[in-house]
Amino acid sequence: MKYPDRYVFPAIFQQVEEGAREVVFPVLDNAFTATETLETFILEAKYVLEDVLYFTEREKLSVLAATPLNEVKATAGAIIQSIFLYRRLIISTSLLQHWRQHIII
Repeated sequence: MKYPDRYVFPAIFQQVEEGAREVVFPVLDNAFTATETLETFILEAKYVLEDVLYFTEREKLSVLAATPLNEVKATAGAIIQSIFLYRRLIISTSLLQHWRQHIII
């Protein structure tokens, strides 16, 4: 299965209860995390997206198409941000090929 050189998915940063905030990706199952501040929102979202896409590719599963930003539904006060991941081929010392993902903001 061929995967794209880059992924773009919208992430939603929202308060779920007093002092608790979460980051979710609308179309990706098991793609969520918690964060305390807006400053760590993009970084936490990047880590979650990397993990989900890494395991999706490793298991040779299909990646769902991202929801267009203007179609994302979120609660009042939520922040919606596109998260970009680019793949770069890395050759390890054992000459096995590994994908490493990076975020460009």
